[in-house]
Amino acid sequence: TDGRTAEKQIRIATSHTDAIPAVAGDADSIRIVYSLTTPGGYFDGERRAIPIYKAGILETHGEFAVLNDTAALRFTPDPALGTVTIHAEASAMQAFLDEIENIDLYPHLCNEQMASKVKALLSKKRIYTLFGRKFKDDDKVTNLLRKLAANQNDGKLWGWWNREQTELWISQQVVEALLDAETEGYKTGLDRQALTDALLAGLNRRMPAAASDSTGMRKNELLSLVGLLRKLDARIDYPRYCAFIASIPDATLGNRLRTAEMLQQLAPDGMPAADSLLALASRTMMGSLYWRDKAPLEPTPRRFAQPDMSDVENTLTAYRILRAAGNRKAELEKIRNYFFEQRKSGSWRNTYESSRIVETIMPDMLEKDGGTFREASLTIDGQRFGKFPLTRTYAPGKEITVRKEGSMPVFFTAYQQAWNDKPERAAEGFTVSTLFRKDGKPVTTLHAGERVELVATVTADSDAEYVMVEIPIPAGCSYDSKEKGDFWKETHREYYKEKVAVFCNKLRKGTHTFTVRLLPRYTGSYHLNPARAELMYYPVFHGRNEMKKCGVAEAQ
Repeated sequence: TDGRTAEKQIRIATSHTDAIPAVAGDADSIRIVYSLTTPGGYFDGERRAIPIYKAGILETHGEFAVLNDTAALRFTPDPALGTVTIHAEASAMQAFLDEIENIDLYPHLCNEQMASKVKALLSKKRIYTLFGRKFKDDDKVTNLLRKLAANQNDGKLWGWWNREQTELWISQQVVEALLDAETEGYKTGLDRQALTDALLAGLNRRMPAAASDSTGMRKNELLSLVGLLRKLDARIDYPRYCAFIASIPDATLGNRLRTAEMLQQLAPDGMPAADSLLALASRTMMGSLYWRDKAPLEPTPRRFAQPDMSDVENTLTAYRILRAAGNRKAELEKIRNYFFEQRKSGSWRNTYESSRIVETIMPDMLEKDGGTFREASLTIDGQRFGKFPLTRTYAPGKEITVRKEGSMPVFFTAYQQAWNDKPERAAEGFTVSTLFRKDGKPVTTLHAGERVELVATVTADSDAEYVMVEIPIPAGCSYDSKEKGDFWKETHREYYKEKVAVFCNKLRKGTHTFTVRLLPRYTGSYHLNPARAELMYYPVFHGRNEMKKCGVAEAQ
């Protein structure tokens, strides 16, 4: 870089390696020219520019909020940090209509999917009625109801396909759909007495085995049966059944929540306090509430056939309990926010979950603002925006005022970014650490030509979505291989000269490791920039480790 030159005579057999000492300065690259001339007059050479990446990290400063009401939010940027970026995403009524459309267009027609279609179309009818639009799918609903009636098996319930043997969670979805359709004035041909007899027989038959079942599935079935009998207004000895079911130990959080809901509906004196259920909640990194088992559920093959035992179903149950308890507006908003967070990929996971989420939370969204639904909008410094996602930049000279209008929540962040050449550890949602590993053991000094792994460990304080993990590599190393990473955890990897970027659609709360395989090549002393993890769309949630130094020694 400073114009110095050196010349020497060499004898080449197959190759020649020479060391050129270099110190990185303040420039953005080092330029090196090397050439050779043979006695016979042959000449060749190259000019290379080696990029220099600054020590430090691009740091994000700002704040995040979920806007559920019309209170003004004020953000005062730091003039020293430069441009302000505002990013906002809203969950609009169109999200419900899109979800209903996804369910309606799903091509397969097992009994669960037909029931889910009925529920979705009934929700669509309620939306159309609210907005004064004509509903044109009555014939489609009637046709689905007719097929469901034809698929009722000899036990008066429903299996997965046609008239197959009973699957209780599917029967529950079908019966709920039929009852909802009757409420909307459709004829279903449902024989309530025959269905009541079948459900009661199933309840009595399952009770002896449920007490000794450690998976929670049998208790879950009893809870479903009692719930369906209540919806059918069956005249049974509810106190006796409730007492027996409540006495069975809860193997899962879903058992506990559904037992609480049963008691709330049929034996209120035994209902646990709502605060005790809130104590069982988890939070996403964006502050939304949901309910999940702290320990993994037993990984039996049967578990995969039980979509009614999931985080979503747990959270829907908790939502219904808190709604019925009353005076829980703030918590209900945070639970609805959780469902909208889960939909960022464009839809919920399957027809079953989609229909149950829509039927549970949509009526509450329609009833906000005195029963008049209004699309979400943001007013930023007097300028109104109604289309989302929204990204805008502003000069840092003055306070920015933001106000939300409408019925749906808006996820909002305002942030500034500036380079920090002496970064310290940070942990806003993530804790990050790195180490080098050789032959499975940690090492502190690397040796040229000896392969190592750079391992980044990321601990997420809460469940997080759309996470980027950046893992810088030392300048003296190249990649030994460019692997795709963990299929179950990572969505995509990008390998740059100075770092690896790993993208994850979802990171569960807990500890995760990411490995980069390196080949040290050039001896010397190098800075190792901090590794970091952040939410891509809300980078105020981030964590990083400290700046390090890394030495590469001669081969041993």
